[in-house]
Amino acid sequence: GLWGEAGYRIQKALRVRDQALADERAQLTQFLSAIDASPNGVTLIDQRDGIVWCNAVAGDHFAIDPKRDQAQRITNLVRDPAFFAALGAGACGETAEFADPRRERQLSMVVREYGSGMRMLLTQDVTEAERQESMRRHFVANVSHEIRTPLTVLAGALETLVSLPLSDAERQRMLELMKQQSDRMQTLVEDLLTLARLEGSPRPAPDQWFDLDALWQQARVD
Repeated sequence: GLWGEAGYRIQKALRVRDQALADERAQLTQFLSAIDASPNGVTLIDQRDGIVWCNAVAGDHFAIDPKRDQAQRITNLVRDPAFFAALGAGACGETAEFADPRRERQLSMVVREYGSGMRMLLTQDVTEAERQESMRRHFVANVSHEIRTPLTVLAGALETLVSLPLSDAERQRMLELMKQQSDRMQTLVEDLLTLARLEGSPRPAPDQWFDLDALWQQARVD
């Protein structure tokens, strides 16, 4: 009886322990599955820069295999000075950018420390954002140039009207020139406002149809 009771208690404790371990493994699997579904790259490395785990996005970013390359040093797999510099800058809490190993995309990386010497590399594809920012810079530069030209013409015409004695015909020609340049500036301002409205408006639904003939006729009229 006594040994049977002791054996029963030990068996019950073992079942509870096994169930707790199974629950922890299930929670860990769910947690890793959630990280694997992230649109950003997540890579866990140890004190020796060995890959503990990475999701599929990170594997694509670094051109590595998430399963085959486990325990490999990431600095041996990603042989890029830009990555080494980004890894060092990230250790200082800074966000660093570098080209991926295939030179196809621009990546942004942040390094976070956790545990005992463990680090997490968070990577994001910023190629499209960089492209849009470059387009925005060029657009602003072009608009600034386009606005500066009519302003220069207006300033010159005003100075001429103020400082020189002009005939009625010459004065009328100056006023017409000023009107043309002011209309040009007004068109630029309206284009900028239209662009701001388009950027701030939600995208149309993918299943929404639009009459291209009406749009074409409107564009021809405008």
